[in-house]
Amino acid sequence: MLEGEEVRSNTLYYDLICFEQGNMTPIIASPFIDSVPQEQYVSFVVRYRVFTPRSNTSEVYLLTDGVSSSPLTIDQKYQSWECRFDGFGNHTLEIRTGSVHKRFNIKVNKSTINVEPVTQALELALSSRGRVNTDPIEERSA
Repeated sequence: MLEGEEVRSNTLYYDLICFEQGNMTPIIASPFIDSVPQEQYVSFVVRYRVFTPRSNTSEVYLLTDGVSSSPLTIDQKYQSWECRFDGFGNHTLEIRTGSVHKRFNIKVNKSTINVEPVTQALELALSSRGRVNTDPIEERSA
């Protein structure tokens, strides 16, 4: 308190990984705070770390609103997951490895800028969103 007013500095958040001898359950840690609303169309980063006992790597799935990415094989260093929501409202992000998951409930505020795509007389819309260069190629016959 300073002259009757509460004064706060920056708040630091930590998510610790504590290993218990003999416990083989993977651990997911992230300092990301999901109580801070995000803005529609604006990218943000979720930092996370995964520890799998007796392994230097972990197979991880990243889910956005229940839709999974291709599996990632990651090491034990901090990873960065860049996210962005085109829709506003409530959304979920989830990190999974084995039977363990860490879920974030994200509130996305509507953008103050109108960036909706033009749809009048639209015949074809293509999007690479959610795809990466390492995804398998899907061949379709005519």
